[in-house]
Amino acid sequence: MLALAVVPVLIAVATAGYVGVRRGSSGLWVTLAGSTVVVAAVWGLQPQSATFAQRFVAPILLYLPPLVLAGCLLSLLGRRRWTGVTISVVAVVAAVSSVFWTLLLFIAGAGDAGSH
Repeated sequence: MLALAVVPVLIAVATAGYVGVRRGSSGLWVTLAGSTVVVAAVWGLQPQSATFAQRFVAPILLYLPPLVLAGCLLSLLGRRRWTGVTISVVAVVAAVSSVFWTLLLFIAGAGDAGSH
């Protein structure tokens, strides 16, 4: 389950960093946004018994904050510092933040489910 929170973030940030180095800041942000859409679409392929929120809203809530964090960190560092090492470090930081964000969402959801 942990891999579902970490691997897409690592791949998305690494890809966005690669595109950003070649196309600039706009390429970085477009790739991060596109990655969020792709992950939401893949999650949307869940069985029809899952609710709309489980299929489409959950992946956006799960992946958007770490990807925005990565985009902000890379933007703050400046394009000159976008090396393979820097992009890798930012990808790991975003992936670690996605683990904490996933746990926070899980706790919030479990607490909400217990109150009904």
